[in-house]
Amino acid sequence: MTENDAVRYVETGSARLDDFELERLHEEFEIETARAGLGAGARILEIGYSHGHFLDWAKARGCTVTGTEINPGLHEAAAARGHDVHLGTLDEIDLPADIRYDAIVAFDVFEHLTVDELKHTLETLHGLLTDTGIVFARFPNGGSPFGLAFQSGDITHKTALNRSAMEQLGDITGFEVAFCMNAARTVSGRRARWLKRLAFKLCDAIEVVVAFLYFRGRRMPLDGNLVCLLRKI
Repeated sequence: MTENDAVRYVETGSARLDDFELERLHEEFEIETARAGLGAGARILEIGYSHGHFLDWAKARGCTVTGTEINPGLHEAAAARGHDVHLGTLDEIDLPADIRYDAIVAFDVFEHLTVDELKHTLETLHGLLTDTGIVFARFPNGGSPFGLAFQSGDITHKTALNRSAMEQLGDITGFEVAFCMNAARTVSGRRARWLKRLAFKLCDAIEVVVAFLYFRGRRMPLDGNLVCLLRKI
């Protein structure tokens, strides 16, 4: 998804997770799919599935999952685990013409696209969804200084996004923004759960103060990552 072939297949993250990391990741998926209203039986397309952790998790919970990926090594690994996966961009692959998806998810993908590429991608996704289908995306928070570490930390990132940017993209591609909020805050892992909950309360308090000082009381999400749900209109 980048213009430079030398970095097109940059691989981030890890295929092997320890028990703490896996617990945290599964909690994250539980939170995000609940927000999106997705349950067992949903037909889901994942764009850019990377190491396939979400494919594994969703399939184990009774969803019908399909994935696309541009990295050949990651594609081969997911295919070897029995997933229905396709190698290439949406323009390079032929998805079944008679299938429509209840949801299309994209974790850490949209920031790798230019505005024109995002527009084209959303137009394509619109045609792949059922009438009540949704697009659920996670990306670095372009409206927060705390999102800079993620946005600037990958040389393949092209576009900073926040709610207003997604609303603009939705207006020209046939979507409305149902919500755009802080990504899942998980309490699983090595640190004490009570300490994490306390830290999240502090984050909430900071958002309230910033809203009062700078945004006329309108609260803005400030966590490093956002999740956004788009509905067809």
